[in-house]
Amino acid sequence: MVYGRVMQEQAGSTAHQREMFRLSSTDWHQFLGFGAPGHLSILGKRKQAPWEDEAEVSRMECRHQLATMDLEAAVQRMTGQPDMQFWGVQDPVMQAIQWGESPVVAVMPTSRGKSMLFMVPAFTAPGGTTIIMVLLIALQADMIRRCQELSISCVLWESQRPPNAASIVLVTPKSTVSPDFQTFLNRLRWTQRLDWIMINECHVVLNSQRDFRPQMA
Repeated sequence: MVYGRVMQEQAGSTAHQREMFRLSSTDWHQFLGFGAPGHLSILGKRKQAPWEDEAEVSRMECRHQLATMDLEAAVQRMTGQPDMQFWGVQDPVMQAIQWGESPVVAVMPTSRGKSMLFMVPAFTAPGGTTIIMVLLIALQADMIRRCQELSISCVLWESQRPPNAASIVLVTPKSTVSPDFQTFLNRLRWTQRLDWIMINECHVVLNSQRDFRPQMA
C-alpha cells in the first residue's frame, strides 16, 4: 500500500503520517489474516509494494554502513575515550555481528563489556531496532540508563505504547509470547527494521531447569 501527497504539500511533509498509516495497515493485514500488505502478480506470487522496496534499500544501506565501518573508532567516538579498544571475546564477536552472522554466542564474565555488543551497532548504524530479552529485571533500569548516557534510544516494552522508533527495546521472556509483542515483531520484519534479537544472561535459562545441576536445587 502506498500513501501519496497532494501537489500543494511540501515534499516530505507527510512522511511521518504515511509511516503511521503504513504501520496501522500492517497491523490490520495481520489481524484480518491477509499476511503482509502487497499485491499479487498475474502468476499469483505477491509483488513487493514500493514502500517494501524502499525499506529493503534502506536496510541494505545500514548493513553496508555497519560492515564497512571501523568499529573500534566508533566505540571510541561513542564513549569519548580515544584509547578504548575491544579486547578478549569482544573483538571476534563484534566482527561476527558486523558481518551479520547468526546465531552468535558470547560467553563473557560479569562487567566485561557484554552490553557493548549491542550498543555499538545501535550507535553506529541507527534506523533499525534491536530486541534484547532481559531475563533479570534488575538489569533493565541499568541498561536503559547506560544507553541514555550514550544517546542511544532504549526503552522497556509496553504493550500500550509500542516503541516504533526505539533503537533498543528491552523485553521480558513472558512478554515475548504476547500477541501485542508478536505483532510488533512482525511489523519490524515487514518494514525491514529488525536488526538483531539478543538474549542477555541466557545461562539463567539453564539454571531454572530442574535437571540442570540438581544438587544446586
